[in-house]
Amino acid sequence: QGKARVPMPRQLVRLGFSTAGSSLILADGGDGCVCFDSEGSFYADRKRTQAGKRFGRDQALGVLLNLDEKSPNANTVSLFCGGQRVSQPQPLPDKLKGVPLFPHVSFRNVTVQVSFGPLPMSTLPFKCRMLQEAAADDVKMVKDVKPKDGKYEVVFPVAFPDEGTFDWLDGFMEKNPSYVELSDRKIQEWAVKSGIWKPKGNWKGCNDKPEFNYGLQHMDDLSIRRAINSITSVVPRNYVVMEVKQNLTQADRKNNLKRFRGPSFKRVAHVVMGEPPKEYKAKVHKKLIEDKQVKAEAQWKMRKLEKERKKAIAARQKEIAAQKKAAEEARKKAAEEAKKKAEEEAAAKKKAEAEAAKKKAEEEAAAKKAAEEKAKAEAAKKKAAEEDPAALKAKFEARKAEQREEAKKKAQEAAAKKAAEQKAASPSPKKDGTLSAELSKFKEVEDTKAEKAAKKKAVEAKLQAEKEERKAEQAARQEEALEKKRIAQADIAARKAKTDKEKKAAEEAKAEAVKKKAAAEAAEKELKKKAKKNAKLRAKMEEKINELEARAETEPLAALAVKAREVSKVAAVANSKLEKVWNDEIEEARKLQQTKKQLKEQQAKDVAAQMEARKRLAEENRPHTAEQMALAAEKRGAYEAFELQQRKQRNLLREELSSLEDDEDKKFREEEEVRQAAMQEHRKASIRKQLEAATLAFGNDETPNKEKTLSNLMTAVMQWRSDMDGADVDSARSSVVTQITSNARQLLAKGMESASANEVSKLLQTLPGKAKDIDRVWNGVQDSDLKMKLASHFEVAELQPLKEKLPQLQ
Repeated sequence: QGKARVPMPRQLVRLGFSTAGSSLILADGGDGCVCFDSEGSFYADRKRTQAGKRFGRDQALGVLLNLDEKSPNANTVSLFCGGQRVSQPQPLPDKLKGVPLFPHVSFRNVTVQVSFGPLPMSTLPFKCRMLQEAAADDVKMVKDVKPKDGKYEVVFPVAFPDEGTFDWLDGFMEKNPSYVELSDRKIQEWAVKSGIWKPKGNWKGCNDKPEFNYGLQHMDDLSIRRAINSITSVVPRNYVVMEVKQNLTQADRKNNLKRFRGPSFKRVAHVVMGEPPKEYKAKVHKKLIEDKQVKAEAQWKMRKLEKERKKAIAARQKEIAAQKKAAEEARKKAAEEAKKKAEEEAAAKKKAEAEAAKKKAEEEAAAKKAAEEKAKAEAAKKKAAEEDPAALKAKFEARKAEQREEAKKKAQEAAAKKAAEQKAASPSPKKDGTLSAELSKFKEVEDTKAEKAAKKKAVEAKLQAEKEERKAEQAARQEEALEKKRIAQADIAARKAKTDKEKKAAEEAKAEAVKKKAAAEAAEKELKKKAKKNAKLRAKMEEKINELEARAETEPLAALAVKAREVSKVAAVANSKLEKVWNDEIEEARKLQQTKKQLKEQQAKDVAAQMEARKRLAEENRPHTAEQMALAAEKRGAYEAFELQQRKQRNLLREELSSLEDDEDKKFREEEEVRQAAMQEHRKASIRKQLEAATLAFGNDETPNKEKTLSNLMTAVMQWRSDMDGADVDSARSSVVTQITSNARQLLAKGMESASANEVSKLLQTLPGKAKDIDRVWNGVQDSDLKMKLASHFEVAELQPLKEKLPQLQ
């Protein structure tokens, strides 16, 4: 068996106004009502809007209906909670204007207290008349119409299955709205309107007996139907018992008729068979046409939806094709751009290669030209060597002098340029050496130093760059570490704030528990105080009863019956008062137990909320890095220590509360046992005294009104039978039987044969049927005529032995 989907919300209250002919359930699809519900919704014209706030248990609610035409909020309804407005004025639908509106409350799974008194339960911020104070011209008094003969009709339709039975019932209920339908389909309709979801049915169900497969125990086992059947027999209404199969079968029909055999019901059988009237045929034809119209409209809507769906699919496909085309064009454009870019790169590469080849050709041409010039110079030199040596020598000396002067000038310029860097003066040229050789060596030394300095500078620049790079990397790592530290500190602060918040909530819960415990102790003290007061009251009543008993013993038998009645009256009053007091004490104890139960439930909710908060906190603060994991481990240790401390405190509080509850329960049970024992003893003593007083009064010749005395004696004997046990029963029965036999002889002696037979027979019927008691009574009566009269009145099975002795007398 599957589990049913429970209606949401589980508890629901709706309150507002409705017309006389509207449904009993507010906002079930009709348009004859306006109402607010506990979820903050407003219902009007079959529409639901959010117009207020939610409300729950232990709140005083009121709906204001404003019909004052002079007011700016005329023809509106408003919701108030605790005397404060929780919704803006909502306008009444046009259909509800100018018609009588009745206050209406419907609820599910809650207990509601309704007040129609002259004063509101919560004071409103303005003056307003309650419904009880409304003027006679502003209200309409509707009286409950009862049948003329005082009997309500219970209609039993007799018809064959599937031959228009329920169609006839729909027409009958439409013409007679005062009748209440009793059927399984009405129960299921009620369940659907109450928000219970029912799975789809199968072939097992029918109109007469639909299947109950809600997944709810009291629905599926038909407990609802049995409860309704047990109530309808004591609630006078006009009913229609719609049971097709049971109204056809004789045995089931008899059982249903027995339920309505009271004097306030008139049972009527309505046979729905044979040729239907023209009105019914026209109605069925109209319904068939309407069904066909609805079916045709549904098919037309389906075709329309199918066309719209196909149209939407075509539009979607067209859109997809356009997107594909745009994507293809974009792809082609990208391919063309890539191809163009590749061609440009190839052209640039080709151009660069051409320029490189051109440059190489130019270099080769320059080298070739230099080689040709060198060859020409060598040829000229060779030719010059073949010329005059003197001219060549003079020419060589002149050129050498020019070179010497030029080298000297260059050396002076270099020396002046390097003077700031060199501490020692440049070596003077040797007089006897060659100036060009010295200058050449000096130039090589300077070139070597410059090269070394450049290399050193390059190395230093590289080292400096690496150093700067390492420094930047170290700074980045430090910044990252600082950022992680800041994040960790923020995380710690957030967790600390949450921990402080949970600690504060735990302290508040503990304070609330202490407060409730103090309230429970105060209630217990009040209960003890009331118990003491009741004990004093019981003692006072006992004293009064004893006083009356003492007076009865000292006064003559003539006044004994009056005193016995006084004793019975006082005892009855005392018993009623004591029962009321004990019921009050039991109610107080029940309230105390309920308070303890609520305290336990609140503690369980607090623990569940704390567990949920810890779980959520752990999920939010789950570590992902090594630093976070280490930090989380440290925090986890601190939080586990705090949680252990909180758990110890909760356990101590729970143990203290449990011990207190055990002590209170034990004490309450002991006190209850003592009270029950005292009550039983008091009742036994009171009944014993009533029995003795009634017996003595019945045997006294001067006692007036023998029938009333006999009734008191019978009542006392019945109470004795129900309240006594063990040896007390035997002793009491023996004394009563002895007294009865004596009284029978006295009555017989006075000539009261007919009356004594009835009276003694009634008295004997009140006694337990034991053979020894019957024999004692039989043997105590000596007159045979009286025995025959007694035996003729013995109808109970327990007195059969007396009837068996009747033939002996004849």
